[in-house]
Amino acid sequence: MVIDEANGDVVHLKGEASLNAGIDPSGKINLTGTYEVNSGSYNLSYATVKRKFNFKKGSTIVWTGDPTSANIDLTAIYVANVPQLILLKINYRAAITRFNTSKSCPLM
Repeated sequence: MVIDEANGDVVHLKGEASLNAGIDPSGKINLTGTYEVNSGSYNLSYATVKRKFNFKKGSTIVWTGDPTSANIDLTAIYVANVPQLILLKINYRAAITRFNTSKSCPLM
């Protein structure tokens, strides 16, 4: 599924669904059921920023009638590759801040 072709935003989903679709005599389309995600990703492109978010297995899209009004419950995970030294500095600063404000510093 292409979200924004100009930017390159794309969603890839693989999963399983149990869906029921129908059209009533007036021509109204009805869709009910659940699509459960097994794997997938969202490639976000914004200006020079490009990120890949992986969808968590078990995320769902549920239709309860109107095919254009789905209940979307997708959990996406972004893994940041950050040098360990930066993480240590952040944790050290947070510990010092807690020590200075509460006079105790948990060692975790």
